[in-house]
Amino acid sequence: RPGPFGSDSKTTVQFVTDSNATNVSLGLVIPSEYCQDNPVLATGCYIGGDQNAALPVIVSFPYSSGSVRETGGAPFSDFDQPAHGDEALARQVGTTWGLAYARSARQLYAAAFMKKHSGFGPAGTGAIYKIDRSNGSVSTLADLNAIFGAGTAGNDSHDKNNFDTDNGNVAWDAVGKTGLGGIAISDDEKKLYAMNLADRQLYELPLDAVPGSSNIRRKPVPLNPPGCSNALDVRPFALHFNNVGGGQLYVGLVCSAESTITPASPDGDATKLRAYVYSVNPTTLDFSASPVFQMALDYPRRCADS
Repeated sequence: RPGPFGSDSKTTVQFVTDSNATNVSLGLVIPSEYCQDNPVLATGCYIGGDQNAALPVIVSFPYSSGSVRETGGAPFSDFDQPAHGDEALARQVGTTWGLAYARSARQLYAAAFMKKHSGFGPAGTGAIYKIDRSNGSVSTLADLNAIFGAGTAGNDSHDKNNFDTDNGNVAWDAVGKTGLGGIAISDDEKKLYAMNLADRQLYELPLDAVPGSSNIRRKPVPLNPPGCSNALDVRPFALHFNNVGGGQLYVGLVCSAESTITPASPDGDATKLRAYVYSVNPTTLDFSASPVFQMALDYPRRCADS
């Protein structure tokens, strides 16, 4: 979009008489990417066990927080200066991961996430919660299990009677396969996109109407990315809406190679580990025929302190 008119940014109508003229300035901006000098950031955090507690799990803080440079390493002295804000409590949203913000309406959205040893929020595995930053209220925008049927976003694998062991490997295996992954909002803030980790489908929910089965669109992710021989290994998660060029949605997924794990090869075949990014047409929800980016994930890994 044309930027503000000023000394270094002229209007879109200019008369230039010399084809070799310099300093013909036209400033362009992406309005949705504007922010103030010290924007507020938000992130999720977690508490263990049942989530029926008045403890914060989504917090906000200024970009400048913790700006004093520490020379002696941890512990850090000013990480919470100024003090963070509490956006949502455990009993309101439970464990979440995906966050998206509608700036014009000041609405923060959070998606349910399967985390070992920490329970889901009140609306379960398929919940997308809405936090109104103008008044602090927290509500459920949509529950995919209620809209499309029980288990749409997977079943709750937690052992609610013992979050210490938490159902052993059953809960571990549910991570990345139950609940929701990334979420994103369209440039016009009328659509919210969510990745369902259970049925491996991309969901589009309206933000200008009450989401329901008649106005939510969904589309399966590609289950045959290059180099991934087993469709069961395809695990989607990431979402990003790029506002440039009319808007483009991107989906990130991996080939987990978990099908290559056998008693004889407990570590599996690392050469099958790959990451992919697909583009998605927001109008049709069609995925690109091939990834716009891919890379191998079988690079050597070492201990962080080696």
